Amino acid sequence: MIELDTKSQQFIDGIALRLGCEFEADAEAIQISKRTLPEICRLSNEAEGLDASGSNFEQVRDAFGFGSLFSSALSNALSKTVLDLYDGIQTSWQKVFNRAEVSRLNSERVTLEPLASPPQIADGGDYPGGQIEGDVYSWRLGKYGRIFTVSFEAILSDDIDLIQRLLNEHISACKRLEDDLAFGLLLANPLMSDNSVYFCTGHSNLLTTNGFSEGNLGKSLAQLRAQKSKSGVALRLTPNFLLVPADLEDVARKLIVDLYGDTDRLELVIESRLSTLTGGSTTTWYLGCDPKQIDSFVVGFLEGQTEPQVIPQRKDLKIDGQQYLVRHIAGVKGVFPQSLIKNTA
Repeated sequence: MIELDTKSQQFIDGIALRLGCEFEADAEAIQISKRTLPEICRLSNEAEGLDASGSNFEQVRDAFGFGSLFSSALSNALSKTVLDLYDGIQTSWQKVFNRAEVSRLNSERVTLEPLASPPQIADGGDYPGGQIEGDVYSWRLGKYGRIFTVSFEAILSDDIDLIQRLLNEHISACKRLEDDLAFGLLLANPLMSDNSVYFCTGHSNLLTTNGFSEGNLGKSLAQLRAQKSKSGVALRLTPNFLLVPADLEDVARKLIVDLYGDTDRLELVIESRLSTLTGGSTTTWYLGCDPKQIDSFVVGFLEGQTEPQVIPQRKDLKIDGQQYLVRHIAGVKGVFPQSLIKNTA
């Protein structure tokens, strides 16, 4: 008989293939993926040395227990499927903000001030030290999640479509959460380490304009390019994206095309939360640089758990099925206000 750990991996891969994952698997896993869920239960019972001669009802009943080969394989297959689903769902924040991994829910992170150009050194001269100044800010990640159930009936009736849709809804909700957190903090205009809010005249990133127009866009472009660090270093930021609420999509798209011929020069990012979340507005818009140049806001995740985790819960005898906790750990922090220009009507 095949070793149980090898067999377990084949069951994991076989169920994951049935759930829609795409990856290279061995021949046995592919064969398992062609079976119904009750048939997979029967195969797992046989692999564990249990009676595999009973009805589908009996096979599912025996296999669908906490800690069994089938239940463990299903849990791991769901986790494997999460990676595919999570990577396949795009968010708005990924286009405009950076990401980071931190080691603890409560931790500290250092922002590094941009350096001025290095000085010329005379023959025989000494090179100056290159210590970089920066601020230390606290980082607090939050835990979010909810529980869903894969029912006995879903396994018995081979309702793989229901399981797929359940998982997809939960992972999609986690992706929506990230955008909620990111743009929720942007709209909250958080207090920074200098005791000023993120968007303010002191940070040279708040403009009051009379609507969205070519002239007002030009002012924002010039303002972003002129930004300096706290120590006076010219940041030389290149405008990269225009972030607008859905209400401004048509006028923003037309203006960019009129100016540049297409939207490649200045990416247009449409985000409805800019007008629907608390603090939002249908007329406020933002101009920013490529996140690779400098951090504006950073979306953080717990190190090693950047995607939602599917965690099986101990069997509840009152529930005819297996429960799973979908947990996502994330948080957002404002970093360099100079990298984002806010325009209010």
